[in-house]
Amino acid sequence: MNAARLVLTIDTAKDLKNLPNALRDVAAVELCLPTERWKAVASAIAKETWPKLHDLRIALVDFDPREEVGAPALTAKASAALWASLPSLTHLGLKGHALCRGLAHPTLESLDVDGYAFGAGALVPGGECPMLKRLRWSFSCDEHNVAVPPEALAPQWDQRLPGLTTLDLTGADIDGSVVDEGSLPASKLFSHLEVFGLPPGSADGWKKLLASAPKLRALLVTAPHLAGKDPRITVVEPPSQVGGDSDFDGDLEVNAVDDEALEKENLIKRAGPLKRLTVSYHDLGDAGATTLGRVAAAHPELETLNLNNPEIYGWRASALEAFRTAIGRHEGLKALHLRNNHLDGSGEALAGVIRQLPNLETLELSQTELTEADVAFVLPAIARLASLRELMLGDLDKSEASARVCRAFSSLTLEHLEVWSTPFSEAGWAHFFHDLGKRLPQLKSLRVPVFEAYAFSAATMRRLGDAFAGHAHLASISLDIQPSTGAWQALGALVASTPITHLSVEEAKKERVPEGEACDSDAIAALGEAKALESLRVDLDDEDLQKHLALASALATLPTMRDLSGWSLNEDQDRPTLDKIADTLASSTIRTYRRLAGGMTNALLMRGAIEELWIPAGYNLAARLEHRAKGLVATKSLRSLTLYGEGELKKNDALVLASILERNSSLREVQVRLQMKAAMAKELAKRCGKLTHLEVLTLGALASDKESAAIVGAVGKGSALKVVINARPLKD
Repeated sequence: MNAARLVLTIDTAKDLKNLPNALRDVAAVELCLPTERWKAVASAIAKETWPKLHDLRIALVDFDPREEVGAPALTAKASAALWASLPSLTHLGLKGHALCRGLAHPTLESLDVDGYAFGAGALVPGGECPMLKRLRWSFSCDEHNVAVPPEALAPQWDQRLPGLTTLDLTGADIDGSVVDEGSLPASKLFSHLEVFGLPPGSADGWKKLLASAPKLRALLVTAPHLAGKDPRITVVEPPSQVGGDSDFDGDLEVNAVDDEALEKENLIKRAGPLKRLTVSYHDLGDAGATTLGRVAAAHPELETLNLNNPEIYGWRASALEAFRTAIGRHEGLKALHLRNNHLDGSGEALAGVIRQLPNLETLELSQTELTEADVAFVLPAIARLASLRELMLGDLDKSEASARVCRAFSSLTLEHLEVWSTPFSEAGWAHFFHDLGKRLPQLKSLRVPVFEAYAFSAATMRRLGDAFAGHAHLASISLDIQPSTGAWQALGALVASTPITHLSVEEAKKERVPEGEACDSDAIAALGEAKALESLRVDLDDEDLQKHLALASALATLPTMRDLSGWSLNEDQDRPTLDKIADTLASSTIRTYRRLAGGMTNALLMRGAIEELWIPAGYNLAARLEHRAKGLVATKSLRSLTLYGEGELKKNDALVLASILERNSSLREVQVRLQMKAAMAKELAKRCGKLTHLEVLTLGALASDKESAAIVGAVGKGSALKVVINARPLKD
């Protein structure tokens, strides 16, 4: 829930009568009200002028994103009168369907919209907002015949938003890919965007999108598997579409605030224990940093402070120093997140902050652009943290001097280390990996993705292997490697000498093989020496079938292997070799497959080799299911089927899924970890309740207690099917 200096609940006639007096001299307010009160509230506001009010948030407490949108509650004239009564408005937040008809405002700079606030046929903002710099829009489409095609976005927004630099559509269920359709990336609007939140259904087009955006410095995505693919990519949680709520559970989020707006939030006097505070899209300077420090000092129970993803550059040295002075020594804070804050030149101040947070367990400094001098200040301070468990770094200065500082870093407690997009030279990585296993004796997880252009060479892989040879705890590693014989052999030696159970490896293209180094397709067979490998996520050249066959043969020799993810290959190639790959995998102990190509899925299902299958939803889930229907229906081995990822289960998806479930008697558990409306969940539960072989059905429906009871009741009294409702959607 978003905080506000003043939160007004307008539920009765008395509340409405008192509204004008309550708004006197108020600069920021959140109005929580039922839909039936909205027209009266808007009318009451429009009767006067409010020159001091610059931040207005309107939340319908009974808002359900699945409800029919309907016509706007306010006429065009009433809408214009409402906005005209707010001449100083800079931030507006709207939660609800059909609140008003259009929005034109000369001073508005930031806009948050959840739902179809301007009606089913209108895209936000639907009017001229020349000063608008930031827009976040979250909605569900294909509900009650409402859909937003990607080609509709640019024409409505291109000329009306000349100053827009941040456009967040991470919560927008666009009916198709904005990248494939192309009008938005090619638009004048997109040419001046600096931050863009990619809609979930467009995630596959991230490379093309980045190539078409000259000024884009941050691409926000909700798909975790894109983390580390490009230094401009940041993985975020999608916005939640909920109505207003006065309950407080210790988790507070404040969006799009500057120094003055944050001060007026009055968080110091916040009632109830404040456990987790997130300040996103902020534009805070020294005064805002001082305010946050005072808030933290006033709440010794605060455990997490998340300042990831500022609106522009984030904190600098003076702001960090102001925060350090205000917070004092805070022994309760366990997690500090500063991703995407441009901290170059702020190392000494950052080190001072770290020293005053002695019990930090998690520290996130990804994409902070620390310089060589910064690294020299910060890493020694981090090394003194006696309880540190997780450390995320990224965009470190790539000089050899920075790598030498890293060489001196050690921690007796660190369990998880991430170092993103730091293109050290061969000599730099030699310093970084020198005795790293001894310096981090408790390390369990290491992620060092460096992008294809800087994928680890054979020499760097050997240094990594030497660093952790015989390490007692390393169980998970994620990296990019060159497709050379030496690199694969070194990786094989690493998994053979350590208790690594999970390996995620992305192979660079063949062009990245250094001159003079061999690139033998069979070199990947070195993974067959793995000591404890259980789970593998792999991204290989999809044209090299011999390499895929060699990998399948290696995995088939490992009695510990259980889980394989990301296997993708060109299925239009040599059929006998493809069949041989399928036969080899079927002979292995792998029985759980995720993100598997459709043809290979069918081949393994027909061979009885899959017991648990995970299918990402993506765009057009029905087509994905139909592509795999032959195997899904014929198999007798499949026990568990999970549909997961971004987006929403739509009617055609549910029909195809139900048809498959009715024709497969081997399935025992089905998880649909996607968003869906209650009516669809009820229909799916009704059809599944008739299946005697199915034991558990898990649904990601957003259902009220009453709707949940109806969904469970639809199963039927004689059915033994267990239904789990409101399961959190799973991402990749």
